[in-house]
Amino acid sequence: MNPENRIAILICYIGKLPWYTKYFLYTCGHNLDVDFYLICDEQKKFEFPPNVKIINRTLNEICDTAAEKIGMKVNLNFPYKLCDFKPAYGLIFEDLIALYDFWGYGDLDIVFGNIRSFITDDLLDKYDVISVRHDFLTGYFQLFKNNELTRNLFRQSKDYEKVFSSDRHFCFDETNFTHKEFTKNTPIPLINCEIDSMMHVVKRCEIQGLIKPFFDFLVVEGLAGNLLWDNGHLFYKNTESTKLKNVAIMNAPMSELTNLDEPKFIEHVAAELKSNFDRLDMRQNYSLLVIPGYLKSNTVLDKWAKMSYNNKVMLVTDFENVETPDDVLDMFTDANLTGGDAHKAN
Repeated sequence: MNPENRIAILICYIGKLPWYTKYFLYTCGHNLDVDFYLICDEQKKFEFPPNVKIINRTLNEICDTAAEKIGMKVNLNFPYKLCDFKPAYGLIFEDLIALYDFWGYGDLDIVFGNIRSFITDDLLDKYDVISVRHDFLTGYFQLFKNNELTRNLFRQSKDYEKVFSSDRHFCFDETNFTHKEFTKNTPIPLINCEIDSMMHVVKRCEIQGLIKPFFDFLVVEGLAGNLLWDNGHLFYKNTESTKLKNVAIMNAPMSELTNLDEPKFIEHVAAELKSNFDRLDMRQNYSLLVIPGYLKSNTVLDKWAKMSYNNKVMLVTDFENVETPDDVLDMFTDANLTGGDAHKAN
């Protein structure tokens, strides 16, 4: 059944298209129910799938169109500055998205799984703004309901004229470089920012009841494991048969992972597992909790193992730090880390 909501993704790239463009295009071709508009000034001999439309524009031409549509003189003197203009793409290129229900923007350094398997009509019917992270807007893949409000949502920032007229890059499309503060759930008034970013705009408009945004972790960033792309789906390669559905990556020192007297971080992870994974059917989902490093204590390991077992998650962690592997099996046996307990069997 074809999706009811039509989606258009706008991507501007000035200069020679990078070598990895072929991988981006190949995965676009396995998402034929999403259209991609690549606005660029150079066409290499790539194979473009039918849902990738090439729009030839120079940086100066984009700059002129932006100035006309936004209604002010803009400063767009280098390609990376385009990132600050992403929130205005819906207005700058409104002729391209006229027939779509949702518009968005993205980047070329992305490998897509099955987009419409998680960006569903049910989701799109409920929300006006879609982010693929739980904590802030994602400039590399961001969706907006196609209406007058979202095409001009950037105007809700008190600083958009400063951003568009400056030759500096402000990370306006996301958080003005304050990603860590939003990840830590720091109250917005306490975040020290130079400008009012789109993340500030979206959260403020949500409070005002103007829009309904959706934030969830639907992306794997960086090298978070050995991934396999196969026929339009992303997998963890060691499973080769089970689709990757949820990934959450948290950073913490080992002291927080092993502190049972003040287990704030451990409790935070437990809450994350319960809210996201305890409803998963293990026959259809492959869930992992990976803790790199040596937990040092059987008691600490027991705590993490029970937490994982209770939430249908397989725990993977390191044993001891040893210089040579010769005695590691005997050491592992002596440590009594496995046995008849069910929670240690996973």
